[in-house]
Amino acid sequence: MKNYLLTILLLLLLPVGTLRSQATTIHIIYNINTYLEDGIQKGCEKDFDNSYGIFDNIGSMAQEAGVDLQVIQYDAGFSKADFYETLYGIDANENDAIIYLYSGHGELQDPNNIWPLLNYASEAEMEAGRDENTKISLAEIHEALTTKGTRMTIALGSACSNDRNSVFDSNQLINDLSGRTSGTNSRENKQENLKLFTSFEGHIIASGASPGQYAWQNAVMGSFFVNTFLNALVDGILSDQPTSWSNIFEYTKNYVAQKTQHHAVITERQVPQYQIYR
Repeated sequence: MKNYLLTILLLLLLPVGTLRSQATTIHIIYNINTYLEDGIQKGCEKDFDNSYGIFDNIGSMAQEAGVDLQVIQYDAGFSKADFYETLYGIDANENDAIIYLYSGHGELQDPNNIWPLLNYASEAEMEAGRDENTKISLAEIHEALTTKGTRMTIALGSACSNDRNSVFDSNQLINDLSGRTSGTNSRENKQENLKLFTSFEGHIIASGASPGQYAWQNAVMGSFFVNTFLNALVDGILSDQPTSWSNIFEYTKNYVAQKTQHHAVITERQVPQYQIYR
């Protein structure tokens, strides 16, 4: 598992410099499972804590490096109404970016749609069949983000994409997300890699699992998908080589697929999926 304290310290040690760019705000919306009785709740909460800390420090790093970039984060509650109310309440300009992160239950939508249905119901409501009006497709979230007219959006869904009647052990452990060593790059390369946020034009959708698969997580590190994505993002920013969103998501996909295929505890492989629209 990545040492986040070390990561944060590395981010804050970046040298001060100047990068000419239009002012950019990254708006990050979180829909995180809040049902304390749910088996996955602590893992979802860990996704929020990890993501919030990393993005907060990316904002601090950018300011110290002279990059005109700020980060605003929104804990939007856990319902479809909460999402839309938060999204349409955001005052965003065309040079901004909006990132959405869902961490909770999901299920297979239909054979013609590869993106999962996100389910805002509790486990008890799902078992009782009281969740017909609590679902929304990750694809619909993606489309809603693009209506804001910003230069960049990312819709991330850490949710299962399997038959809702499948048996899922939410206490399944994932213990070996190995830490990786970040490079020591020049100020210019660090500023160049921050263009992931200040210059990229396009819209990205990504889910933690492909159709028919579980999205594994635990209470210690959160979901395998979000944790790996955050590690890849930080390593990309700190790298001594140029990076891209394609590199970050491809690494996330391949790393999770490899680790879940050869894991001693996990019983089924998980392969994240993503699409980038330019």
